[in-house]
Amino acid sequence: MPFKKETIRTSKSIVFILMSFKGIGFRLANLVCFSCGILPKTPGKKLTNLQLTNILNWIEVHLSNKYLFENRLTIEEVRRRKLHIKIKSYKGFRYSFSLPANGQRTKTNAKTAKRMQF
Repeated sequence: MPFKKETIRTSKSIVFILMSFKGIGFRLANLVCFSCGILPKTPGKKLTNLQLTNILNWIEVHLSNKYLFENRLTIEEVRRRKLHIKIKSYKGFRYSFSLPANGQRTKTNAKTAKRMQF
């Protein structure tokens, strides 16, 4: 299970706590809340252990086969980048020289791509 109960026990609402995990966006976080019968604005501190277990089990059963989360998602992103570099595509060339790969401008605002080393 990629998620831990300790990271959920904060004062933020449960939707934003779920969105802080890599791979879960607003739509998916709301889906988890409504399917578990929890209001999305409920703070993480006010959830019972049963509700937390219910959320984590629901994610494990219903979403882990369809989506990638946390470490598995990061590994898949790195694998795709390395594949582009290996097949020597234009995108791989851009990745290997730490340049933006999806058509962004390079005169300014290329700092994120330069930080993304692997």
